[in-house]
Amino acid sequence: MKIKLTQSRSKSRGSIILIVLLFLGLMALIVVSNNLTLRHLDKNLRLIEQKQLRKAGVPFKSKK
Repeated sequence: MKIKLTQSRSKSRGSIILIVLLFLGLMALIVVSNNLTLRHLDKNLRLIEQKQLRKAGVPFKSKK
């Protein structure tokens, strides 16, 4: 009887560890995706700002 309980517990612990690792992987994927999206939006914002400054005739400096 005790052997079956420990096997059952080890299976449930293994399942819990797998689920936790899956959630951590998904969270890492979301963080990376958000970072890439923010970079893309920042680039677009800089382009829009440069276009507006050109239109207004104001000289601008490139920030890199």
